[in-house]
Amino acid sequence: LSCELPNKMIGFLRRQEKHNRAAAFSQHNQSHPNHYGTEAPQRQPTKFQQLIMNKTFTNSLAIFTMTFGAVNAFKTVSDFVTHFRYHYRGIQTTHWKEMIGSIEEVDTEKRVVQNRTVYAPKVRYTYQFEDKDYTGSEIGVMKTFVEDQNKVKKEVDQFGVGRKVFVYVNPEEPAESVLLIGSPMTGKEFAVDFLNMFLDFGLVITSLILL
Repeated sequence: LSCELPNKMIGFLRRQEKHNRAAAFSQHNQSHPNHYGTEAPQRQPTKFQQLIMNKTFTNSLAIFTMTFGAVNAFKTVSDFVTHFRYHYRGIQTTHWKEMIGSIEEVDTEKRVVQNRTVYAPKVRYTYQFEDKDYTGSEIGVMKTFVEDQNKVKKEVDQFGVGRKVFVYVNPEEPAESVLLIGSPMTGKEFAVDFLNMFLDFGLVITSLILL
């Protein structure tokens, strides 16, 4: 009995010591949360992250982006329609009547566009269609202005005053004529139009998703 009592006392004291250590460990963790591998407090978001998480800001950005994309999309569609109209009109000229005409005047047309000086060839010619006299001034279905004046001068030099030329006349509207037939548009213009439309409409759709 005398040996058993000290053994029980020793066991009790050990359990009490473990309990005290556990209590001290828990208290220390509460006062020092970053120690002993405990979970650290969450980092505060940066100002940029707070701005991104701000719903008002993201909505405003989406509305601005959508408006910008919509304006560009409208312009791109307008350009595509214009290019297609010139292309279709150029194809139609290949079916017009070929007549003989005479160059009456050649010159260089000059314009100032957005503080840039651009040039285009200018001609006046006469022709007959079904025994009626007409005057024309269109070289092709689309007049193109460029900044290179020398390039335009070379084109003008092809049309000397008094020179006989082929004139292509619209049989349904004989007053409408050109000197050059075919489409002035190339695949490059249409490829650029389709790419711009894809990007602009993609911008609008993405903005709508973010709202």
